[in-house]
Amino acid sequence: MKIPATSPAIILIFFSVLFLFSHPLDEKQFSTTADEGYYFRYASLISEEGIAVYPKLIADYAHNEKTRFYPAPSRIGYLLPAALLFKMFGPSYSLLAGISLFSFLSFLIVFFYFCRKHFGNNIAVFSTVLLSSSPLLLAMSRRALTDSTANLTWGLTAWLFLDYLVHRKQNTYSALILSLACAILIKESSLVLFPFLFITTLVYNSFHGQKKVKLICLGGIFLWPVIIVLTAFLLTLGGPAQFLQAIQGILLTHFNSPLSNPYNLFSTGPWYRYIVDFLLLSPVTTLLFIGYAFYLVAIRSNDWKKIYFLLYFILVYGFSNLLQYSKVIRFVMNLDMVICLFSVLALYELFGGQNQGKGEKYLRISCLIIFFINFYTFLTMFYIGGLYDPISYHLLALRKFILPH
Repeated sequence: MKIPATSPAIILIFFSVLFLFSHPLDEKQFSTTADEGYYFRYASLISEEGIAVYPKLIADYAHNEKTRFYPAPSRIGYLLPAALLFKMFGPSYSLLAGISLFSFLSFLIVFFYFCRKHFGNNIAVFSTVLLSSSPLLLAMSRRALTDSTANLTWGLTAWLFLDYLVHRKQNTYSALILSLACAILIKESSLVLFPFLFITTLVYNSFHGQKKVKLICLGGIFLWPVIIVLTAFLLTLGGPAQFLQAIQGILLTHFNSPLSNPYNLFSTGPWYRYIVDFLLLSPVTTLLFIGYAFYLVAIRSNDWKKIYFLLYFILVYGFSNLLQYSKVIRFVMNLDMVICLFSVLALYELFGGQNQGKGEKYLRISCLIIFFINFYTFLTMFYIGGLYDPISYHLLALRKFILPH
């Protein structure tokens, strides 16, 4: 079924972007006592004192239990650019939110470019329409948090790896290494991408005997980002001792965080918590995704690109679950990329049997309806409702499944 990239679809994306630009958060609307406040504090100190302040920040994070309630100061891929902006324009939460908005827009461009390259223009347009209305992505694009920036690097890494598997270009290989390194420097939980890359390579090699990824190439994908990250940490944090302290603090946070941290009560839970939260935020696209994922398995699809993204969802979802206090939907918001892509592919399957005129009409109407359902959720929960952190408790309360405390 051939469906042109119609102007209404482009208008919807433009509408979403225009809303974000015209409705930024006021300085008073940021959470100064939560993660946003710590990113602001870190960036301000670095902008004032330079990287010489890092040994003090790292020591405090490693040895102070209350400091570990909040983000690690070792996220230099986010904090150093933020500090530079603070140095140039003065410290403000709006600048940090500007980084999130820029990352969101860049993510849409990256997604559209690679999706068009690998799935065609029509799939790319309609998937981008759904992504541009994602309540989770829209909400995080307005916050002074790392999540939108991490989402950009995760998405870029996933698409670059697929592109490398298909075309084996050296510049794609180099870009993949840099993207993965940036992802880890922005947020340490990006290490979950390593098992995805390794397992996906094994699966790919088992199906493509004549076009296997060479062991030396796979080793480079793992080795070079580690070298880049280690070098950046050693140069920035103050030396090996500070680096080891940072590792100690990060391990304590993710695997042995103190129970006195009240946030831990909201960031643990069963393995299916991410799916429940996606259903609470974007029920239509999530149900379409689940149906299409089972459909691919049921028909034993050999379409490698679709299997690739199914693997990406399963492996990133699974390994993120291993982090003890990671059951917060914004930590895996990049999975929304796969949900929206599969939603459009599911709609193509549903309407593919119709004649071209009816198929076009039904697909456009479906995407239009989903767009406004998602955007309405964003408005009611985040813009009007003022929700800061989309943890399960608040989402369940806003959806009236439980009584708010």
